[in-house]
Amino acid sequence: NKGQSVHSLISCKLGGWDKEKQFSVQVPGEDHDDSVAASLSTPASESLDVNKVESHDLVTGQLEDLSKEEIVEPNRSISLPSGGKASIRILCTAKNPGHCKELLLLCFNNCVIGHYIEATIVAEEESRIAATKPFSYRPQQIASEPQYTKATVILSETKRNMRRQLPSFIPQYPVPDRLRTCIEKKQDILVFQPHLGEGLTLANYKANFATLLWLEEIHEEMEMKDFAMCGVTLQKNGNYLVLEVPGVAEGRPPLCTGDKVILKSQDYSKMVVHYVACVVEIHDEEVTLRLNPEFEKTYNSEPMDVEFTFSSITLKSPQIVKQWYDSECSLGAEKQSITQEKVQNGNEEEFLNEKKADVIPDMATIATQTMNGTAASKQRDGDFFNPLLNENQKLAVKRILSGECRPMPYILFGPPGTGKTVTVIEAILQVHYSLPDSRVLVCAPSNSATDLVCSRLHDSNMLKPGVMVRVNATSRNEENLSDVIKLYCKDGEDIQKASRFRIIIVTCSSAAMFYQIGLRLGHFTHVFVDEAGQASEPECLIPLGLVSEISGQIVLAGDPMQLGPVIKSKLAAVYGLSSSLLERLLSRSLYLRNEDAFSACGSYNPLLNN
Repeated sequence: NKGQSVHSLISCKLGGWDKEKQFSVQVPGEDHDDSVAASLSTPASESLDVNKVESHDLVTGQLEDLSKEEIVEPNRSISLPSGGKASIRILCTAKNPGHCKELLLLCFNNCVIGHYIEATIVAEEESRIAATKPFSYRPQQIASEPQYTKATVILSETKRNMRRQLPSFIPQYPVPDRLRTCIEKKQDILVFQPHLGEGLTLANYKANFATLLWLEEIHEEMEMKDFAMCGVTLQKNGNYLVLEVPGVAEGRPPLCTGDKVILKSQDYSKMVVHYVACVVEIHDEEVTLRLNPEFEKTYNSEPMDVEFTFSSITLKSPQIVKQWYDSECSLGAEKQSITQEKVQNGNEEEFLNEKKADVIPDMATIATQTMNGTAASKQRDGDFFNPLLNENQKLAVKRILSGECRPMPYILFGPPGTGKTVTVIEAILQVHYSLPDSRVLVCAPSNSATDLVCSRLHDSNMLKPGVMVRVNATSRNEENLSDVIKLYCKDGEDIQKASRFRIIIVTCSSAAMFYQIGLRLGHFTHVFVDEAGQASEPECLIPLGLVSEISGQIVLAGDPMQLGPVIKSKLAAVYGLSSSLLERLLSRSLYLRNEDAFSACGSYNPLLNN
């Protein structure tokens, strides 16, 4: 009692719902020799599985009609003079493991004091498997090599699948040493690239996103080093060696077919030998490796140190298109002006005339240059392949086909279940049949989303054989493909042959293969990117760089409110790599709601958005 007056404890009770009458309260006497029990429940058992009881959140004040439960009074009240103390013992009889929180009310003669008490009940079996220390990344176990030790690198034989004529090379874009040193020493990244703290402009767009991709690559490399293994043995399986990697099935480490694994001998007294192995197959936690034939024959279960390498194909693919960033029609031009097309509606024409000299800083393709006209649409009213489309979806298909908003990207956005993919499928079919000279590239950031578009087009039964092709990455396992997808993958095994199809379906990152075979920029007349909200901006740029700047049409479909791109580097995420192109475009003035000008069209410019 910290006050001046004397208080008497009259009763104790639980203000909440004491489930199954689990708690009991014991109020000792002032002399602590003669304790008076005031039970709120059945007597406690002799053995209690109580590991922790906490008391917090003290509340005081006059309370009336606190609970309908019976107030349990001790045999005699406990007087608390100024400066006096009294202890109360709380017992918990638990039937099941778990956690509960109750309000203990101490009723005095002129006030009520409440304490929240929490009890965590842990069974003996659960305590045996409880964590003994906080989680931390597994420390590297690779023994440090002497600096004077020389290493010999022995590569595995490269065996290309001659049946698949896909480019397996990629230009090198090494991380600058200065940037790597900056990250390793945890220095200020703005020292290396000051423009990261500024908004995107034509001058810094290329440098900013190149730096962000390098930051992500550095983080991935550092993360892969945490999975290094020390003193492991491999098992022979025919002409291959099998390495057991715990956690690889859950993506720890994230390995796929074609990745490189480095095996190091542990004999540091001599020259250290590094054997570079190629991942052939991954099954559960077993990774099948192909190494040098001589090593495979002579290996006799010697312990090896293992290091995993990061496959940077998905990060370097966006760097392939860096050449067209240098052109005056690059994405992100801070002072780029466009001339809008004239339409019949007078109000819309007046609005577009006001926008002629506006700055449009966030265009998404080469096709953002001024066009001298629009492609004629052969769409007939009411002639839709999918009769279940609603009016808004039909209107979106008509505007995509007419190209009224070109060179601006046409955006379809909305929550799940609103028919974005259905609209994209209808638009692809209409473009194919209405525009005989069209060449359509359909992309998505993931294989699952890309396969979904392919299967939906197949289910439409509107495409003749030899029209559509599905191009897969060299690392994708054909056994994981469905029977429907396999029908369109055979022609996709030759990238040169696949480029001549009118409808090509591929992931955003794998679209970089068309740059590697020298496909001219502007080869495609239409580019559709489904689930664009899940692709990083550089990843989304890969297919957009192949669209025609004369008659090209870009369609982005997705939901910027759902999960965005998966970026592991916190620095790269903070400086913009975690924002998709779809999200950034929707934040520009051209795509914002305008209730005054377009109140009759859902507050959006009908030439740009649905």
